[in-house]
Amino acid sequence: MIRTLKLFVVGPHDAERYELVRNYIQRVIDGRTDRGELAVSIVTPVDNPSTDLFNDWIFGQIDSCDLLVADMTGFNPNVIYEVAFAHTLGVPCAYLRLEKSAVGQLTQIDQDKIEHYFKFSLIPTVTVNDLRVGRSKGFDLQLESVLSGAPASGSTILSEYYQGVSPVDAEFVRGLAEGYYRNYLGPLLTCELPEEYEGYGLRVLIPDTFELPDAEVRRSAQNLLGKQRTKLASNSLKRELDVSHPYEEAMQGVPFFFDIPTTLLTITESSKYRKALRADYFNALDRDRVTDRLARKFVAALWAIIAGNRSTIEWPLDDFEIVWLSETIGAWSDNERLMNTDALARPDWVPPPRRTRERG
Repeated sequence: MIRTLKLFVVGPHDAERYELVRNYIQRVIDGRTDRGELAVSIVTPVDNPSTDLFNDWIFGQIDSCDLLVADMTGFNPNVIYEVAFAHTLGVPCAYLRLEKSAVGQLTQIDQDKIEHYFKFSLIPTVTVNDLRVGRSKGFDLQLESVLSGAPASGSTILSEYYQGVSPVDAEFVRGLAEGYYRNYLGPLLTCELPEEYEGYGLRVLIPDTFELPDAEVRRSAQNLLGKQRTKLASNSLKRELDVSHPYEEAMQGVPFFFDIPTTLLTITESSKYRKALRADYFNALDRDRVTDRLARKFVAALWAIIAGNRSTIEWPLDDFEIVWLSETIGAWSDNERLMNTDALARPDWVPPPRRTRERG
């Protein structure tokens, strides 16, 4: 499957410098063994089709890119602001800086003060010759996580403060996660599983794309996994909670219960999503990146809630997964490019992935 990525390059406004960085990244991509599996667009500020609403376009590119590449030479105030905006969104960043002769008059103390706010303790220094014909090991390492398909981290001192969910979306996404856990997932994880379901796993299936209504999402899952439902628990409002599980022929190994948190699809009613839907510089893949990022934050918030309630959880966490819907049922919309192949992250404290068990 082809992986589509967008990298956005910012720096002191210099068309020639942007082109140097763009060509360097393209050379790194062309040298990869998986080059045929990548469809990478490298965007720079000179690609803006109009000078109208220039800042709006810049913010839109940052909000929808998979990686912000920031030329920190001279610690240009505009670039610092753009990187800070990326930090608030949780967008992963890669940094570089041209050799000292191009940096200007910043003292080492000034540089240390500024670098304190970046996750990388050292911003790789490169030369013009590196960008033209050479290589920079430090810069390449920063590009690697996105190009290799591993989930890139947008971790910064801001996200650490907000416990893994970036501040601009922290309360909105955390509120959705808390409601889902309180009213549905929590009672399931804390219930005692009936003996006849011993060995069943539990999967939360995250829709890959929000372009379709929730009824279509559920229909796509049920067509392959079935419509069987079983009551397992009740919530604090005494409402009985039933949970879906597949037909026998759909189980393929370990049987599992599953749920699709359609509360997450209310993201499409948010001003953030409406912006992505209406602005002409966002395309379908850009909108998908925005919703994917919010979905990942929802998942991160769920894991944080689970961690805080581990003492009450009865379900073995090595039998519990939060995965993309396509990971379980395959591509389910007409546009396969919107399906996800990179896994949702599990926190380090979770036990190893569950073992495949023989059914008795």
